[in-house]
Amino acid sequence: MSRTTGGASASHTWLEGWGQRVQKSVFELELRPGEFQRMVRGISERIDREVDSVRIYHLGERGFRLIEVVAGEPARPASRFHIVG
Repeated sequence: MSRTTGGASASHTWLEGWGQRVQKSVFELELRPGEFQRMVRGISERIDREVDSVRIYHLGERGFRLIEVVAGEPARPASRFHIVG
């Protein structure tokens, strides 16, 4: 997720309640299907579609096992795992 105007956006602040921030604008989230839909709605309500860019990567258990952490906190094991950036 990027914001060309700089600074923390409402969507960043809101996403911090859903998961772990791993970079300035990248979050790791473990969500159930209903939670996922709420999270997407919440992001949609908080972004400016003219300047914000949001991408969601659905990793699942198989994709999660492929995460390599070179530095920083290790990724948390999960069966429902998403990267929002």
